[in-house]
Amino acid sequence: MSRREEIRALRTAAEDGDVDAYYTLGLAYYDGDGVPENRRSALRWFLRAAEAGDADAMYAVGLEYLEAEEHEADPSEGIPWLERAIEQGHGLAYWRYAKALAYGEGIDQDEERALALAQEGWERSEEPPCAALIADLLDETFEKEVEAIEWYERAAAAGDPDAMVVLGYRHRYGQGVPQDFKRAVIWYRRAAEHDHEVALSNLAICYENGEGVTENPKEAFRLRTRAAELGHEESAVWIGFAYVDGYGVKQDIPHGLTMLEPVGMEDGRVAYELGQRWFEGDGLGQDREKGLEWLHRAAEGGDSRGLVYLGVCYWYGEGVEQDLGEAIAWYRKAAELGDEQAYYNLGLAHEHGEGVDVHSEQALEFYDEAAKRGHGRAACRLAEMYAGGLGVDPDPARAREILKPAVEAEDGDALFLCGELHRDGRGGPRDPREALRLFELAQLRGRDARVEIGVLRRQLRSR
Repeated sequence: MSRREEIRALRTAAEDGDVDAYYTLGLAYYDGDGVPENRRSALRWFLRAAEAGDADAMYAVGLEYLEAEEHEADPSEGIPWLERAIEQGHGLAYWRYAKALAYGEGIDQDEERALALAQEGWERSEEPPCAALIADLLDETFEKEVEAIEWYERAAAAGDPDAMVVLGYRHRYGQGVPQDFKRAVIWYRRAAEHDHEVALSNLAICYENGEGVTENPKEAFRLRTRAAELGHEESAVWIGFAYVDGYGVKQDIPHGLTMLEPVGMEDGRVAYELGQRWFEGDGLGQDREKGLEWLHRAAEGGDSRGLVYLGVCYWYGEGVEQDLGEAIAWYRKAAELGDEQAYYNLGLAHEHGEGVDVHSEQALEFYDEAAKRGHGRAACRLAEMYAGGLGVDPDPARAREILKPAVEAEDGDALFLCGELHRDGRGGPRDPREALRLFELAQLRGRDARVEIGVLRRQLRSR
């Protein structure tokens, strides 16, 4: 029997009052299986089945009201249907109702009740999404990381691909578990077997960087291609640049640009990458005029990097006539978007009176904003000013505090400066062993600290 004949038979059964036929027709319209995809028609058939007492249909109706984007729907109308499905013990209805409670979708937010309901759903049905939601709530809301990881493992073991991705991420970065690239790959691969687009993308990154696996550009390209087929937009962009660079695939610059340029017209991030590449000749023949066009498009699209890049062009007269005032204007626009590099550049300008009047207090404010956002050089400059009393009252203790975020991010310059403060006992106790550790880390991060390391090692050996 052809699919068309099957649909015709389903319609006949539905007209005769067959509840299963109502629900099956709803699924057909939802998936576009044998009929044109139509969420309104799907909802209509689901409602008929739900009204006849079908628990799966009740869940489908609740889900459609909560999540439908194709047509206007009141999320609150889905809640009673989920409640009715829960009365019949529908495991996924427990999960979706608990999620609605957790995030205030169609119902007042109540995270305690959400957790209790997800736990009840798991106990009754062992549906993997229930365990995954418990893990999310324990991690994000109740800040119980150890328990959360246990629940992620339980959800993953039950087959939840989202939980597998979380565990892959945690093992990759050592968050709450020991860093283990091979373990991360195992979890990403398991989720990828479920065609999870983020897992496919993350597994591709592991193959790009050789993290837990042997570096393999072709495998990275294959995985990214599958992720893009599933709708992962970042992977589609990655593939475009892979064609431009010949990474994992035979180089085909025209094909890559054909993929990228339409996206760049709408996406400031892609416009920036194209602008930077054309301007510098990175993988493309250098064309500064074309580069500036794309950088302006990036700026119009709200990409702060494009704004900063244009500011740098005007600052140094690269591709345009030098104009410090114009550069400052671009930096200010980027700073309004919270760009850390823009704040740092404005700090330099105000400290040295380039393009603006010298204004030490304003420079400090800009450096502080950049440092708060993780800009290592800004943190170092601000710390130097407080450590040495440059334009401010000396405060070495504050210098140490300012450096903490950059030190945690293992910025080489920040590690070096913090090492000096610990070595000299400025802003806190003198601690040569901690200073040595910081200098050694700075050396690993590209900051030459060989002299400082040698001196401290000799001093510690002579004790």
